[in-house]
Amino acid sequence: MATPATEVSALSLEQLTQKICDIPNDFHEAGVMGNGVLKAMARILSKMHIQHSAETGSGKTTLLFSHLSHHHTVFAKDQFDHFNVGSISAVQGSEFFQQERTEYVVGATQETLPHHHFEHPLDVVLIDGPHGFPFPELEYYFFYPHLREGGLLILDDIHIPTIRRLYEFLREDDMFELEEVCDYTAFFRRTNAPLFNPVGDGWWEQGFNVKHRNAAREEADRELLMLNEAANEADEAATVRAVKSDGERNIKYYLFRAVAKVFGADFALRVQRTWRAFRSQED
Repeated sequence: MATPATEVSALSLEQLTQKICDIPNDFHEAGVMGNGVLKAMARILSKMHIQHSAETGSGKTTLLFSHLSHHHTVFAKDQFDHFNVGSISAVQGSEFFQQERTEYVVGATQETLPHHHFEHPLDVVLIDGPHGFPFPELEYYFFYPHLREGGLLILDDIHIPTIRRLYEFLREDDMFELEEVCDYTAFFRRTNAPLFNPVGDGWWEQGFNVKHRNAAREEADRELLMLNEAANEADEAATVRAVKSDGERNIKYYLFRAVAKVFGADFALRVQRTWRAFRSQED
C-alpha cells in the first residue's frame, strides 16, 4: 500500500531511509544499493548542506537524494542491449520520489556526460553507472572538475577490478581523502588541493604514479626481458632447424653422388624417386 505524500513528508530521515531500504530488491533489474550503504549515505549526507548533486545510475539512491539535495541530476537509461531494466521508471513511480528536486538526463553516460553543462559546483557525486573499462574513469573525468572543495565523491562497486583501480588511484591522489568504506562503496572527501588540470598532463605529479612509478618500471623491464629472451630462443631454434635442414640436404647430395659413381646415374635416380615416394607416404 502506497504511503500518502503527507505522511512521507512527515517522516524523519531515519524513517525515510528505512522505508527505502524496505523496498524489495527486485525494485528494478539493474541491481540495487545495499541497505548498509544507504544508511551510511543518509548519515554522512545529512551533515552536509547539499544544493547540487549528481549520480550515474538510477535506483534507491535516487530516492534518497531527492530528499537530501535541492537539485539532483541523474544520468541513466532504462534500455540496455534491447532489455528494459526499468531503473528510471521504477524510481519515478515510487511514492518516495520527489520529482521537483530531480532532473533526469536520459541516455548512455558515455554520450550524455561529455555534452552536459554543469551550471553550479557539485556538493556530492555518486559514480555507479557502467562498470566496464574505461567507463568509470570517463565518468570521473567529467565529474571531478565540478566537485567543490569539501564535497563528497562516492564510488560504488570497488570490488570490481576496473573500479578497484580507480579506487586505488583516488586513495593516493592529493585531491581526495578516503573518509569511509561501507561494503563495496567508498566515500571520498574533496580536499583543498589544487584542481588537476583536466586538459593537461602532469602524470608525474599524481600520487598514484609517484608511489608506483619505480615498481611499474621494474615490472615493464622484467616483461621486456622475458620477451627478448623468448625472441632469442625462437631465433636459436630457427637457426638449429636451418642448419639441420642444410645438413640433411648435404648428406643426400653426397649419397646420390656415391651411388651414381658405383651403380650409375640411372640407378641413383631410381633410388632417389623410390625414397621420395616412401617419405611422402610416411607424411
